[in-house]
Amino acid sequence: MRGAGLIIAVALAHGPPAWAQRVGLQFSETLTVEKSEVAYTLDLLLSAVSPTRIGVEALLDLRDLQRQLPELLAGLPLVDNCGARITLQRIDANAREAIVIVTGRLDVELFSCDRIAPTAWHRGTLEVANEVEIQAELSAELEGPCVVFRLHDVARSLPGSLPEVATGTGRREAARALLIEAVGLMLEDSPICPELPPDLEILDPAYESGSPSEIGDGGLGIALRGSIDVSTSTIVEILRLLQVRGVVPPRP
Repeated sequence: MRGAGLIIAVALAHGPPAWAQRVGLQFSETLTVEKSEVAYTLDLLLSAVSPTRIGVEALLDLRDLQRQLPELLAGLPLVDNCGARITLQRIDANAREAIVIVTGRLDVELFSCDRIAPTAWHRGTLEVANEVEIQAELSAELEGPCVVFRLHDVARSLPGSLPEVATGTGRREAARALLIEAVGLMLEDSPICPELPPDLEILDPAYESGSPSEIGDGGLGIALRGSIDVSTSTIVEILRLLQVRGVVPPRP
């Protein structure tokens, strides 16, 4: 077995057989987002880089998360203070090549806000109640083995600016900034951390870059690139895995 492992190491690094140059693996798992189970698929393409390193190209398919997003975030309170109550009514995400566009609808209620003590405020009458259509961009960044989404500047879909709201301190701030902070924190608190199944754990790929990638027509995916440090035990386990999965001939 050790001898066969060394043979596959040389093949991965230097040449034939052809199956050793590029090997594709795919598996499906689930993860928990906002207490809901979300299915995902990870496609791994392993390729020879050097005698001690295997290149990894991966595509993380998050279309199930994309499908569930409106339900997961419906009714999320973004702002609830003396001067305003803003609730996320609906949000959708669509990938466009390497960009993720988020569209949504906010329920906006603005109230009078009166000081009743040096450090106390009282919510008064409802002054404005309307719906606001918003649009934003999401980026995907790597933090260790996890993908974290971050919300960038928010614009109103219709002409005009987002409303300003009176906060409990008496200052007036744009709903845009409050929305970015509230949704941004929620996104950063829910990183996507794909895990390899037990028979692939020994690979332990180190991802070096990640960015959104459109799957099909608007499907949300994340393209990852990285590498695997190859040790003797890793070589043996890769060979065993390829044999089990029928990629290479079984051991005589």
